[in-house]
Amino acid sequence: MGWMEQHTRYAINRGANADELWGGIPVEVFMGDDIQLPPVCDTAVYIQDCRSAPSNHGCLVWTTFDSAVELTQIVRQTESEQQLRDVLMSLRTYKLLGRMDEQGLFVFPTHRLEWERNKVKLLECNRKPNHPVARIKALDNGRHAQKADSNKAGGLLPLLYLCRDSKVMLITNLKAAWGLYNGAVGTVEDIVYADGSRPTDDLPPLPDVVYVRFPGYKGPPDINEDSTVVPIMPVRLAWGTTIHKCQGMTVGNGEAFRHVVIHPGKHDFEVKNPGALFVALSRAKSAGGEGRDLDFAFHENVLISDDRFKPANSPTTRARAVEMERLHLLASQCRQREPLAPAYREETFLTMVEWAESQGHH
Repeated sequence: MGWMEQHTRYAINRGANADELWGGIPVEVFMGDDIQLPPVCDTAVYIQDCRSAPSNHGCLVWTTFDSAVELTQIVRQTESEQQLRDVLMSLRTYKLLGRMDEQGLFVFPTHRLEWERNKVKLLECNRKPNHPVARIKALDNGRHAQKADSNKAGGLLPLLYLCRDSKVMLITNLKAAWGLYNGAVGTVEDIVYADGSRPTDDLPPLPDVVYVRFPGYKGPPDINEDSTVVPIMPVRLAWGTTIHKCQGMTVGNGEAFRHVVIHPGKHDFEVKNPGALFVALSRAKSAGGEGRDLDFAFHENVLISDDRFKPANSPTTRARAVEMERLHLLASQCRQREPLAPAYREETFLTMVEWAESQGHH
């Protein structure tokens, strides 16, 4: 937030209003659930005395917002799913259903566990006839490119293994209107190489194209009039993923994954990443019911112990609790303000937005 404010201040009117916050323009901040994960490469705005100047500036900027609107309606889980809502609050456990293995998204706290899951499923595919594994090594440019983290390369992995029937996830936004967005899940139909090249060669060549079937694809057909098979490359295996990468995904009936299977890691992981377990569990749409499977379960390798389910108590969680209470109080005060009270009574979100825009920095 500190960097955004600084850049905005000097970008508006070429810095003519540089002495004003945000360059003098009205600002609205839309934020998700307070309980979700804190920033990965930055410090939460409610943490004071940060190590970097931009983070400290962001903390100061955050305190200047003097109005808040609290949205309490849950969209992913409907009113009829009260059981799941209760589970999200209490973080209770359920036994793993065997059939979740094929239809489940397995989420893990670490990349090592993520790879172990993907490796097992990839070898299962490899045992099928005509399912060789393609070893796809990224082309590097520059001295340090080979050792660079995938996050600095647009999510591209330095080494990727694929074969037919691999479940993969798109790692960039290509054409959201066509269903090709970051996080879209599909299945590899085929891997095409130039004449005379094979994935089993001693020096594996790069494939010319990877064809992936995306069930939600809405663009023009590419081959044989099949409207869901797309030639594509920026993908990664998707049988397993990390808790951080599953943010924004929805799991359940009618989605790419029917179930989410959670490996929450140890208690220390939750302390360092407060909200991780909530993020993983809240991907589900339903807690099941008569004749319906629940959408989630805990991984069979997880030992449910008193240590794992102790409340996380760290400086971050304590600061977050104080900030949540402050925002809740601020939102309650805003409900009493004359311009906003009718919008709350009518539950009209757009009216709230119009009010926020009229107030300036909110």
